[in-house]
Amino acid sequence: MPGSTANPGSPARVPASQAPTLAFFALFLGGVFVLLEGLVLIGAGPNAFGVGYALPTADTSQLGGLGVAAGTGILAVAFFLHENYGRRKAAGVILLILAGTSLACGGGFLIGFALTLGGALLGILRPPTPLYGQAPPGGPPHR
Repeated sequence: MPGSTANPGSPARVPASQAPTLAFFALFLGGVFVLLEGLVLIGAGPNAFGVGYALPTADTSQLGGLGVAAGTGILAVAFFLHENYGRRKAAGVILLILAGTSLACGGGFLIGFALTLGGALLGILRPPTPLYGQAPPGGPPHR
């Protein structure tokens, strides 16, 4: 049908009440911290790491670009995970890779790395919860 956007019965879609809100907020904040650190590295240049230690401008620009790319990727996959919770394992693996990548540029002041790691693990390990009075997502249990 030309006007339909998605199949509501597909396993990738879950109702909004079952969406992983805690994982989403942790990932959102982690992505923002990683993105902010990337912007700080780009803007501050060689003085980004404080007194007594300076990197060349090209290195901080490259690390900042990596941080911006990783932060943007974390934010994008966080929204994907929230909307397509049936694909949570694939999204979680991508998030773990992006969290490891963010460590190269400081990990979003390390807070972003910790939040991204926790949100990715929540997304992978926490199955969708059934609504009250409904059968779990695989049908009724066999006895």
